[in-house]
Amino acid sequence: MTEHAPRRRTERPVSLTIVGWWMVVTAASSLFTLFVANMTSVRELWGQLGIQPDVAVWVAISSGIIYAAAGYGVLTARDWARPVYVLFGVISLLFNTFVWRMPEPSMLIFSYLIYGVFVYVLYRPPARAYFAGTYAPPPATAYAPSGAMTMARARILFREAQYSASGARRIFGVLFCLWAGVLLSTAFFVLGIDVDYPGIIAALSLFFGFFGLVSLAIGIVLRGKARWAGMSGWTLAVTGGYAVVVGFYMYFIIQTDYWAEIMANAGSGADFNPTGFLIVGAFGALVFLTGGGLIARQYVADTRGAEQLVVAASESETPPY
Repeated sequence: MTEHAPRRRTERPVSLTIVGWWMVVTAASSLFTLFVANMTSVRELWGQLGIQPDVAVWVAISSGIIYAAAGYGVLTARDWARPVYVLFGVISLLFNTFVWRMPEPSMLIFSYLIYGVFVYVLYRPPARAYFAGTYAPPPATAYAPSGAMTMARARILFREAQYSASGARRIFGVLFCLWAGVLLSTAFFVLGIDVDYPGIIAALSLFFGFFGLVSLAIGIVLRGKARWAGMSGWTLAVTGGYAVVVGFYMYFIIQTDYWAEIMANAGSGADFNPTGFLIVGAFGALVFLTGGGLIARQYVADTRGAEQLVVAASESETPPY
């Protein structure tokens, strides 16, 4: 009986850890389609976009399985995960572009962007070495006892001192903050659909907003409480930027003949108020500026902490950390 040599484990680049877990989370989120597939409003919307409900369910199931497999392969250094993701990504983008035909091509920009970034990360030299089993993490030069304590090294040391010691907790912290941004952006989008009839619209906005804030709090706790300003800032900056683009963009295209025909066929023309999107864009600008202020606050705090490390290092021969 032939004995197989155990698979050698290697260190994993942080970028691949994030990509792998993102695929797993995406696979889990595809199950959301199964829960809303029987909702009348969802089926009506799919009908307006030319999407067959049964097809949407099967697409969600198949994509969930493929994303889960690809994520598992990335996290366990299976080289087949890369071509699987690349091939399925191309098929998915072509399907969404030419078969389902989104109302506006610009809505696919985010999908194309994420796909391009992930393919780049999967085929970088560190990624090729990782899947070949030869990857070695770069030396931690920032922690070397020799050499002068520069501001760059001091900034890294100060940030690391405030982070959680667990790499997994850091990664999940970022994922939770990203998910918070998605939920908060959805809240703004839903709020902009109709500001004249705030019943269920307001309820949905509060629902997404509440869970967005809870997700943001969880992300900050996992990432490190001392990083609350930076993590909140980036989340709000992305959320606000999204609201600005969607709000002002939809304010103009919602008045085009294409959307007028869709709303007339759906019998819900009053559900789309251009003024609502204009308000969302303006409010998004305020949120974006707030996020930028929090990012600046975190940068100032990091700079002051790094300056203290530089002073401490200059007064002692031993590194402070």
